Amino acid sequence: MNGIAVLFLSALCAGSVKAAVLSANDPRYTNWPKLYATDSRTRIPVFIDSANYSTDTACVANIRTALAQMNTDLLGCIEFVEIPTLNTASLLGFDFLVISNTLGNGVKSDTCQTVPGRLAAQRANGQRMLIISSSTPAPAIAGAECCTKIRDIMRYLANVLGLRNEYNRADRPIIGNAANILPALIPYDLYKLYPTQNVTVYPGNTAFDYKSITMVPTDKYATAPGTAVWSLPAGSTATVGTLNRLSAIDCSAIAYKYQCSGYCVNPYP
Repeated sequence: MNGIAVLFLSALCAGSVKAAVLSANDPRYTNWPKLYATDSRTRIPVFIDSANYSTDTACVANIRTALAQMNTDLLGCIEFVEIPTLNTASLLGFDFLVISNTLGNGVKSDTCQTVPGRLAAQRANGQRMLIISSSTPAPAIAGAECCTKIRDIMRYLANVLGLRNEYNRADRPIIGNAANILPALIPYDLYKLYPTQNVTVYPGNTAFDYKSITMVPTDKYATAPGTAVWSLPAGSTATVGTLNRLSAIDCSAIAYKYQCSGYCVNPYP
């Protein structure tokens, strides 16, 4: 988030007020806890399953860059901390995140995946985030990979903190064209609307944030590059964020969710 630093609550007061969507009222997913009661920030142990990326070192480098950028944008609130082995966290009884390109049983996925927050049932056994490229040993479907772009990886890291995808909001103003989605991805229902009982909009009942890190290009998951899966409403002058940064609203919402005090910075002044 480049630009002028603003107190994370006051960032919501300048210009047209926008909002983010957060996980809520779903006992399966919670906030990540602080490792120790005396910690000033929430630290999340992360194990990168490098062995499964042995032929795709560029993907591992991108994951580390995305983790570092998240830490920069959430300075003083959340910190992803890479650990060298799975035992580092589990032996100490900490919950942790495993970033891999396969499920725990070795089964591949057609696309990248994560859950919206800390998996309450993990009990220090870890939870998986699937970050896949088109060249990993278990490649994603072409067009469904997420490891070639830092912004895509950051979207999943924001999701695992409990920030939900803006384009799945029930009140989204965008216009969908489901006929242009890759047929192999249709079963995943990647553009489905969130049930209102499991999310909350922060701050309440306010506008769509096109700059959110959770927004995707109009041809994301499309049958061909440049083929729109969704479009802006007629007459809209909005532009979708493209920076490898959390928007000010993303940062503010996460800070609110984790009860952080401090500053968020607007990368789109």
